Amino acid sequence: MRTITGQVTTLDNSEPLEGVHIALGFMHDGAFSPYPNGTISDESGLFEFTYAQSGDGSDRVQFSHIGYESKLIQPGQLQTGQVNDIVMRPTTYDVSEVTVTAARFNMVPLVLILFGLGLMAAIKASD
Repeated sequence: MRTITGQVTTLDNSEPLEGVHIALGFMHDGAFSPYPNGTISDESGLFEFTYAQSGDGSDRVQFSHIGYESKLIQPGQLQTGQVNDIVMRPTTYDVSEVTVTAARFNMVPLVLILFGLGLMAAIKASD
């Protein structure tokens, strides 16, 4: 078992980054597949996790946070017994303009239909 500790900071101002999701997983067909366990960096950007190496070289550690580029690192590149520095690069996403409008729905026709159906069912039941 290996225990990895580190601190996640931002590239733009070297500030600690809280809430980074850190997942251990493996590469399969060119895509990252996380294992069910993971951890989150604390308010100081610090994290710690323990894992058993698979031995086949497919293990990866993924660091992800909204507003930052995800980072994949082979666990062997992370040192045990010292704090590893992980630097996250900010990113932006281009999205199309979104317009929100409100509309009023007239419930009267629906209520009349439901009332009529209920009335018809009551008449049939009394026959």
